[in-house]
Amino acid sequence: MAIPERVHNLREAREVHGDLIDRLVPWLFESDDLADAVCEQLEGRYGPFHEALQKGLAADTPASVRALLQAHERVPAWVDTARVQRAGRLFFRTGPLGGLVLGARSLVSGYAAPAGNKPLALTGTLAADGSRRLAETGRYVAAVSSPDGLVAGAPGWAITLRVRLMHAHVRWLLLNGDQWDSERWGHPINQHDLLATSLLFSIVFVDGVRQLGLQVTDAEAEDHLHLWRWASWLMGARLELLPDRQANARAIVEVIQLTQGPPDADSRRLVWQLLHGGRAAEAPPVFRHLASGLCHALLPDGVASRLGLPDTRWRHLVSAMPWLVGPGEAMRRHGPQWVEDRLVRLGQQYWEAANRRVPRDEGSDYTPPSRLRGATIG
Repeated sequence: MAIPERVHNLREAREVHGDLIDRLVPWLFESDDLADAVCEQLEGRYGPFHEALQKGLAADTPASVRALLQAHERVPAWVDTARVQRAGRLFFRTGPLGGLVLGARSLVSGYAAPAGNKPLALTGTLAADGSRRLAETGRYVAAVSSPDGLVAGAPGWAITLRVRLMHAHVRWLLLNGDQWDSERWGHPINQHDLLATSLLFSIVFVDGVRQLGLQVTDAEAEDHLHLWRWASWLMGARLELLPDRQANARAIVEVIQLTQGPPDADSRRLVWQLLHGGRAAEAPPVFRHLASGLCHALLPDGVASRLGLPDTRWRHLVSAMPWLVGPGEAMRRHGPQWVEDRLVRLGQQYWEAANRRVPRDEGSDYTPPSRLRGATIG
């Protein structure tokens, strides 16, 4: 199999991680057959999909929609719901610090990948307003992390399937246009990229909140991986790709970072729009300086500089945070259970308030884009 141009440092990756990169490369050409079949059958007219998602299957539900929803109407046998509930508590316990990590580490890391960011760059959806992407991500992660959030019919379940269809529609747009270069980038929104996204929300997120001083045990970290294994499978990722151990997850993250290449012009444009465009442009400059500083501290060495972000003094906040949160963490770990319960509830209230502050037209309808950079397809 030909290795696409997007794969850099192949020899070094093999020297450090053996055949892991060779096992990942074929997934650059694998798609999501169930969701792609919906796009092929409905051709951009997704009313029957949304109706079935809201009201359930009916006699006239298209066969492709029926197949997609029936494949995900039950909790898989491999899912441990107790672990999933614990992982959700971990996310909410991180509160606003978790929000900082999602924005300055997880999302920015995704945009820094020069091939992985191409579907977003070519559809141009982020160019309109980066705050919409932040709002969609926050609402999605909070819904997935809520109690029973991934059970059929729950908000997290429904949002995940809507995002999955959006991904499939973007693939359909790109493959029916003339801008996608498969030799360079592989398949659009392929299995490799779904895996990378899963890791950004799981182990990359956990390691980020640990940098800020929050104490996450190994068992909690692997519970969080378990939650995102379920969410990512529901998103269309193949189960055999998704790690359930920290060591395996970090090895994959290291290989992806080593082989994805440096941020490109699209990376810089997307990150600038995320941190400085839309509603972010209306905020006082100190917030933009804070975001840039956090990126320098939370991202791998040199990535923030290659993204064109100024290295502000706010980066030192990250090294100071363990001292600031340490007493509270000690109380949580060694005090009565109600301390942690209260932190979880405060985190839930934080995300509820954050989601209410974003108008619905900016926030989270997860509507598939209808065009590629001004050219309507279909």
